[in-house]
Amino acid sequence: MSVLADEQVLGHIDDALSSSCVPIDSLMRRMFSLGFRPSDEAGTLIFAVGLYVVNYNAARSLDSTELESLAHAKSQVLGHPVVSSFLASKGYHLINDAAGVTN
Repeated sequence: MSVLADEQVLGHIDDALSSSCVPIDSLMRRMFSLGFRPSDEAGTLIFAVGLYVVNYNAARSLDSTELESLAHAKSQVLGHPVVSSFLASKGYHLINDAAGVTN
């Protein structure tokens, strides 16, 4: 059984993501105003988290269920060019490292 089948878990996830929307939005606006561009691992992960929270809350505002909103946010994050390029690059390096390929 998935923990996401539990209504209390979904409620806690919803509370956490809903309450973090305003601070995440403020953080992202400030970072981008300072010239932030997600180019390294930490920056890309921060960007992905912000994107996830914003998209989750956008879906919730359209009366999507928690599960629908989680799926929507995931698809938006994984489909974003910055995130998908980062993940592809990580996969490329992991495979090359495992195969002993050096650049």
